[in-house]
Amino acid sequence: ETVLNELLVMIMETGLSCSRKAPTERMDMKE
Repeated sequence: ETVLNELLVMIMETGLSCSRKAPTERMDMKE
């Protein structure tokens, strides 16, 4: 449970920082 929780937090932090840095860039990459 602890490992899963840590993983979730890491993923959330990474996603937040990514979308924070350049949300438009990520959108362009998807297309």
